[in-house]
Amino acid sequence: MKKRQSWQARTVRLVLACMELSVLMGLTGCGDGQGAKAPAPAEPTAEQKVAQLEASGMLPKLDRLPTLEGVDANGDGVRDDIALHIEKKYADLAQRKAAMQEARSFQKMLLVNKNDSVALEDVSTVSFKAVKC
Repeated sequence: MKKRQSWQARTVRLVLACMELSVLMGLTGCGDGQGAKAPAPAEPTAEQKVAQLEASGMLPKLDRLPTLEGVDANGDGVRDDIALHIEKKYADLAQRKAAMQEARSFQKMLLVNKNDSVALEDVSTVSFKAVKC
């Protein structure tokens, strides 16, 4: 439950930061008060916004591979970039284990064969256990 609140809190902070950025960008186009408006700065692209959020630490830096699987060199069921983010974010071992369990669950949900009812049931069970934890 605490993890979900933390995720929701981060989402709210991200939305507020985006709103603040939008307001600041809007104010910069107001001109000098003499009726002449300065040209509005170019709107950053989605890629630039993500890069800014990653640079600020609000978003983890993720591998931009063409597949969802990503790299899982140690075979623990979690993408290495996600595992690194979890290691940095959670100093407490119990929290880190819980976050890894939930990440493993999400990874399985993303990659499960949607036509395999046994695999879908397994993913459901793993997900339930991760949330219950």
